[in-house]
Amino acid sequence: MEIRLILKTHYQINKPGIFSILLRKCTSPNQSNYPETISNKLSSIHFESISLNKESAKFAVAMAQSFGFITKNMFWNWKGHSINLLLDETNREKPDDFLKLTPIENLLYLKYYLEADGATILEICKRLYSKGSISRIELLSSDFIDQIFIDIWGSYRQLTDDLREKTSLRQSIDRLRSKPYTFKTRIHKALAHIEPLVDFNFIDRKEEKKEVFFIPKVTNGVSAIERLSREINNIEDMEARFSRYQFFEIINNVYNMNSISYDPEIHLDLLRREIVKSYLQARTEPSNMASIATISDIISVRMLQERGILIDRPQVENELNKLKYAFNSDVRYHLDMSGKRAFIILSDRLCKISSSCSNTDSKAP
Repeated sequence: MEIRLILKTHYQINKPGIFSILLRKCTSPNQSNYPETISNKLSSIHFESISLNKESAKFAVAMAQSFGFITKNMFWNWKGHSINLLLDETNREKPDDFLKLTPIENLLYLKYYLEADGATILEICKRLYSKGSISRIELLSSDFIDQIFIDIWGSYRQLTDDLREKTSLRQSIDRLRSKPYTFKTRIHKALAHIEPLVDFNFIDRKEEKKEVFFIPKVTNGVSAIERLSREINNIEDMEARFSRYQFFEIINNVYNMNSISYDPEIHLDLLRREIVKSYLQARTEPSNMASIATISDIISVRMLQERGILIDRPQVENELNKLKYAFNSDVRYHLDMSGKRAFIILSDRLCKISSSCSNTDSKAP
């Protein structure tokens, strides 16, 4: 069972945009490298707004692996390819420019943070919604983050039927209870989890009398923390929603984006054009293969942000299957190491046919 909790964190790696510059400036789509080489590249980059030393850069590389942005061999995973496609759409020169997420990057990063660290995000939001605010000193001197981790492990222990997992989770709980985190440890454990929520517009970070307070952010009368707390009841509910691949439905509701659901009778031609566009951008040479997961995520964020249409991976994959049925020789699937369909090749002929579909480009009503 995947525990959606990232433990190996560093307080300086507190902005999702750091991974954008790691992907763009320090790693490669397909070239292996040593972790030390990548972390040294990152630590040598000069930022005006943040400071990264060699130690924090090492954690950034480890966290990028935990999030699934890069592989153990240091080249991009499919999530890294997805992020890079969005970075291609902006003109950024200075390193600090990468730290500020565009609205569409915000949607994609939030999806990936939920996938890898969703249990922590959910528990922080529920507690902060209940408390109203928390100061930095309370965050670091109390058992706030300790108890969150203990509750997460306890929830997953109830969900799993695997005896070894139950034992391991029980040991993690007992270990933290017997030896709570110190103030210095909580700097890395707590701040690295709560600060990204500022970038995601969940939390406001305010300074009063030399103290920092984290409070739920309200935008146009909407609190993302409140909506997430009401949207997902608990970790069991979260896992059920995630297993049905409802990531973008949750994100849409949390941000109150008021999108409409994908309707094939209205949006089919638009979807097919988006499939071709994303495929052409995501395919790699010389194989011309593209990750189905990358295509799906890019389509989902573009349709949601730019068109106001809610669509998720099952619907995209369903349309790919229909294309395969209708244009058998023009669509080729390729399997990953586990034997699952993971990559696709579309013929030039099919790309031209789908690109010429005549559906309106206007934003959905």
